[in-house]
Formats: sequence, C-alpha cells, structure tokens
Amino acid sequence: MYRILSLLVIGILLVSCNGEQTGSSGGARGGGSFMAPIPPNPNFRETSLLARDYWVFEFYVVPNDREASKAGKGRWYKFKPDGSFESGHWNKVMGSGSWGIGSRNEGTVLHIDSNVDTEDSEFIIQANASGDEMSWVGTTTYDQSGLMLKAIHLLTQPTKEQFGLE
Repeated sequence: MYRILSLLVIGILLVSCNGEQTGSSGGARGGGSFMAPIPPNPNFRETSLLARDYWVFEFYVVPNDREASKAGKGRWYKFKPDGSFESGHWNKVMGSGSWGIGSRNEGTVLHIDSNVDTEDSEFIIQANASGDEMSWVGTTTYDQSGLMLKAIHLLTQPTKEQFGLE
C-alpha cells in the first residue's frame, strides 16, 4: 500500500510540474500552460515553411475592432522544428509554447498552444507559391472566426523601421 501511495504522489508531482512550463526567452511568463512540444508532421509543406526564421503579421484584421487590427501588426512567431515556438511583438518576446500542423476539410490547420492562455489559437493556413507569405484565418476552436491575417517570412525579428512606423 505504501508503494502505491508513493507512486501516486510522484506521478501527481510529475504531471503538475510538466503542466507549468513557461516561456524560455526573455523571461516571458504567461501564467498558463501548454502541451509539451512534439515535432510537427513533416508531410505538410507548411511544416518546413513555418520552421524557419520569423513569421510576422503584416496585415491583421479583427472584425469590428479597428484598434485590435492596428495593434496586431508586427506580432511574430518563431516556430522551431521540435514543435516549440517563441512569439512577440516588434522587439519584445511575449510568449512561448508548442505548435502543430493538421488537416481538416477546410485545409491545413496550424494549432498554437501558448503559455499565455489567451494566445492559444488555431488557424487555417495557406502559403503562396514562393513560401514567403501566408494567409491565416481563425477558426471557431478559440472563438477566432473572422480573424484574418497576412504573415510574411523575415530572417530577423521585425522592427518598426522595416514597416515604416518610425
């Protein structure tokens, strides 16, 4: 009986510790949790496209919210091949977590599980022929239907100067 209780306590401790992962770069802490990263499915073209450098929101449209639409410009993700990511806005790192690719009737699905729980997202994504631009459309999974954005590939973290904002 003692061994069973000991194993149960150890198991609970391991699960609770794994569920409280936080961002790694710049001390980004979101207070939330995310699934442990798993390398995304390599059979999708978008997997290799996303897992390089930075993807920056050039255009961001939130239905009926002009201020949120303006504020979205300059947000970025750096997706890593191991299934983890960092995210931020301009020169500030704001979160981290895990990501994955899947498929639905609507198309290729990008799932983002952030340590900032309000940043958890799911998008139907489509890349252009060169692989340097993508459209992302929010789904109903996180009540983001109607949200649309254009993400562009950059080699470095974006700056306001690059976008003519300073």
